[in-house]
Amino acid sequence: MKNMLRSNFDNCEILPDLKIALKEIEAQKPKKIIKKENKSFGVLEAVMNFEMTVTGNYSKTEIARTVDLIETIGKDRYKIGEISQTEDKTVIQLKDKRLVAAIYDYSTQNVSFAMAEIGLRYSFEKFLPKEIVEEMKNQL
Repeated sequence: MKNMLRSNFDNCEILPDLKIALKEIEAQKPKKIIKKENKSFGVLEAVMNFEMTVTGNYSKTEIARTVDLIETIGKDRYKIGEISQTEDKTVIQLKDKRLVAAIYDYSTQNVSFAMAEIGLRYSFEKFLPKEIVEEMKNQL
């Protein structure tokens, strides 16, 4: 995130303090649950609400270009919410909508999660059932 933002701000060589805070996660129930051996696999949709705070005084054009870049890279997953700016900082609200594979292991009673990310298709195909990979395919 820092590198992406750094490349979009013209008036700074090094991006000053960037703080990203996860404010809330909204998760739906799994769309599908598959049982395989001693594990259950499910796919659910999660919306993560972040707040990004960038220290510095930037123009509205720089902020607009950065927001456009975030939304373009996110391919409909990232949605920018409210943007507030003071003399020394900019706060951007960001929603990140993802598909998540949940894996429940009955023997250990542990739950682990795998978030859909571009470029991770190989590892998902290796560790998750075919049906789960199909559900997540549009984000891989």
